[in-house]
Parts: sequence; structure tokens; C-alpha cells
Amino acid sequence: MTHPTLVRAIEVFGVDAQEDQAIEEFSELIKAIIKFRKSGRFNSMLRDELFEEIADAKIMIAQLQHIYECKGVVNGHIRYKLQKLKHKINLKEEYALEGEDGEE
Repeated sequence: MTHPTLVRAIEVFGVDAQEDQAIEEFSELIKAIIKFRKSGRFNSMLRDELFEEIADAKIMIAQLQHIYECKGVVNGHIRYKLQKLKHKINLKEEYALEGEDGEE
């Protein structure tokens, strides 16, 4: 269930405005990640800004899922992509182990 405030935002501001807001928030998240990485990942102020942008992006994702009525479909894609990632991790670990065996 989508938080009532997020539903209300869509009703009051409109779908187009919330899509535009999502684009803006995702752009700000990208910039925050870059700034944090460039800081050497030790700047607590930039870390806090990054966390705030992650929160904003998650809010917008929830709104987009509500707008497009796709939460179940998205969750299905997430499950599939996690399985693919797990497979890639397993392959990477197997490759690393094979490399260790060859060095002995």
C-alpha cells in the first residue's frame, strides 16, 4: 500500500509533475553519489546528503509504482534480477577460487 501522503501528492500536483520530480530526484542522487565518492567516502556532511537523496529517490519510486500500478511487476523483476546477480556472484567466486588453485 502506498503511503496516503504520496497518493495525495500525485492527486494535488499531477502525474506529469511527479514524473518530473522523480527525474530531478534521481539526478540529485547521482550527483550526491559522485560527490561522496570524490570526497574519499569520509565526508560526513556529504554522506548525510547522500542519505537524504536516497530517501527522496525511494519516495519517488513509490510514487512511480503507484502511478503506473506496477508494484507487483517491479517486485517480480527485482526477484529475477537478484537471481541473475546471485549467479554472477557465484561465477565470480568460482573463478577466484580457480585462480587460487592455479597459484599453488
